Amino acid sequence: RLHTVLTAAPDAIIAVDEAGLVRDANPATQSLLGFTRDELVGQDWARQIAAGTSNASPGNELLSGERRAFGQGSEIAMRRKDGSLIEVELTLGVMRQQGRQHWTAILRDITRRKEAERRLLETLSDLRRSREELGQVLNQLQIGTMALDADGVVSFASDTCARVAAIDLAAAVGQRWEDVLSVDEAGRSAIRAALRAPAGERTRVEA
Repeated sequence: RLHTVLTAAPDAIIAVDEAGLVRDANPATQSLLGFTRDELVGQDWARQIAAGTSNASPGNELLSGERRAFGQGSEIAMRRKDGSLIEVELTLGVMRQQGRQHWTAILRDITRRKEAERRLLETLSDLRRSREELGQVLNQLQIGTMALDADGVVSFASDTCARVAAIDLAAAVGQRWEDVLSVDEAGRSAIRAALRAPAGERTRVEA
């Protein structure tokens, strides 16, 4: 049953002895790294697939048993059979049998996740840059501009808006517009109605 589970596991699973030699590997290992079980068994773990990576510690951790529990993963690059590197999450488990330590290394491909993270960071950087550029343009216009989020909280106010509405820019951002703009209740009601109305139906509000 254990053999069936390991064979069907989607993650690469490699068994390593206390000398750092590979003792077994499931089929997913070949799909991930390109090595067959026979090519790995008896080979030095660190030299065969952990050497030349961006993180030199996997072999040391494996031999020292520093990572003893499952769930303590390390994101590292591993070497495939063709020499290319692949980003994986390495989780190590240790067990003792007849006075000897044995390790199980579980390798999960995180290439797509890391690429998605990189794209997200690039997108956030572009958004911040676009926001800064938009702020510069709005600050140059002689029109007071205030931007609100879906909850009516001020996310941006232009320099002209600060002068026209007599507000403190630093204090305004992060506050609800009702707490920022000094208008009477009739003006507040008109602004609320305008905010609720579709863009094409909004009219000029005097306050």
